[in-house]
Amino acid sequence: METVESFTSAAQFDEPVTDRVFTFIVDKSTGLCLAQLRSDDDTWSLTGGLVDPGETPLEALRRECFEEIGFIPSDIKEIYGSFVKNERGEDKYCRIFLATVEDAKALTFSPCPVEVLELRWVSHTHWPTPPHPEMVKLLQNQKIISHLNLYTLSSQVPLGISAPAPAPIGRCP
Repeated sequence: METVESFTSAAQFDEPVTDRVFTFIVDKSTGLCLAQLRSDDDTWSLTGGLVDPGETPLEALRRECFEEIGFIPSDIKEIYGSFVKNERGEDKYCRIFLATVEDAKALTFSPCPVEVLELRWVSHTHWPTPPHPEMVKLLQNQKIISHLNLYTLSSQVPLGISAPAPAPIGRCP
């Protein structure tokens, strides 16, 4: 006698619980990324932070953008996710997003002085120093770089014209 098993549903795997979210905010016209100087450790990083209980990763990202820089980008997509060690050595899942803006010069930011000392538009290939330790890993990740290069390569300055050096947007007292 032959035994036949039937399955009513496929195995379901839960997505990892997201602990933190960060975003590359990229100016479509220049390919430059918004870098922020963190007040807690004086390193250059991205806008983002921890996901509060009950929030989706996207909701957390929008909240963190508003809290840290006073601006919520609308064109946002997830580009990467990985496990990272938190401050206690625990594995936590981090999601990286890409947000694009049409014209960075037209934007107004209100950096939170408790969290952000300075904002600056920079090339991802010339990130300010010192970078946050996790930024070094992100800026070497080929999946992330391929997304950033879509904007960098499409906004190259024609030969014979020099691009102005990136200037600070604002520095908190």
